[in-house]
Amino acid sequence: MTVMLLGVLAGSGRAQDVHFSQNDAIPLFLSPSNAGESCDYRFFMNHRNQWASITVPYVTFSAAADKKFENVQFLGGHDAGAGIIISNDKAGDGELTNTRIDLLGAYKFDFSNGVMKHLSLGMSVAYARTTIDYSKLYFGSQFNGNYFDAALPQGENFETSAFGFVDMAMGLSGVLNVAGYTVETGFSVNHITSPKQKFFGNDETKLDARINYFVSSPVKLNASNEIVPSFYWYQQGKLKELDIGGVWTTTVNSMSIRHFFAGGWWRAGDAIILKAGLNYNGVILGFSYDINLSKLRVASGGKGGFELSLIYKICKLPTISKKSLKHYCPEFM
Repeated sequence: MTVMLLGVLAGSGRAQDVHFSQNDAIPLFLSPSNAGESCDYRFFMNHRNQWASITVPYVTFSAAADKKFENVQFLGGHDAGAGIIISNDKAGDGELTNTRIDLLGAYKFDFSNGVMKHLSLGMSVAYARTTIDYSKLYFGSQFNGNYFDAALPQGENFETSAFGFVDMAMGLSGVLNVAGYTVETGFSVNHITSPKQKFFGNDETKLDARINYFVSSPVKLNASNEIVPSFYWYQQGKLKELDIGGVWTTTVNSMSIRHFFAGGWWRAGDAIILKAGLNYNGVILGFSYDINLSKLRVASGGKGGFELSLIYKICKLPTISKKSLKHYCPEFM
């Protein structure tokens, strides 16, 4: 497996991106146009651990934040948004590690009439760095006839153990009113410049452009319950992913716990994703687990990935005019 990985990195293979299952908890990953939506400030954290039953666990971590700017004096004084994503992904015996920082910006338009109610345009610029630890890999020269001996020389000469690159993405998202239903949708194109990926060799391995498409539609069942069906489509080179499902949310009468939610998605041809969580004093905690259904389940035993998400929002309180604060006392004769 290690040799195959190195072969892909050095030859004509195509690199892939980090991956999360809780699509509804990673709006800035879906599209840079989602920066600055909703509240004044939002903070996100995601942690994923997967494939521990097969090899060294693949661990992915991301922290993100964004801010909304109201009435920016540009193109008529509309709202804007800015955000940042810091992510780290570590995979396999050689600790192949991808670390990147994304800076996002978005500009927004609101419409009072027609099907389109809100439109946001965004772009991002990132710097990414990939490293590998060759000392933790085993090679044919280290096999002593009975087992692999780490004390024996590797017999390999590597040009470098790290490389970095600049990356870019663009996206669009909007809110539509379709037959009385609110539909939130958008897409993004990532790795626009197809940055080069290689540790050694003359062959150029490029990071394929990735297309994200997403749509959801919150449906209010009653005063306390809501369902949000959703659809996510990803394509990167020859790789494709389709997630279909949704989440049910119920509001509770509690001073600390504001609501519970549960649901899941079907990842076509790969897994069932189950998710549950709660809103505790404004902190939204989500936990999900992937149940592997693909041919990989022979090795994984059906075990997939654990994932934890955290969202915290700081929203500006509505402004109350001085006139509305006046209280008139009745006059008595």
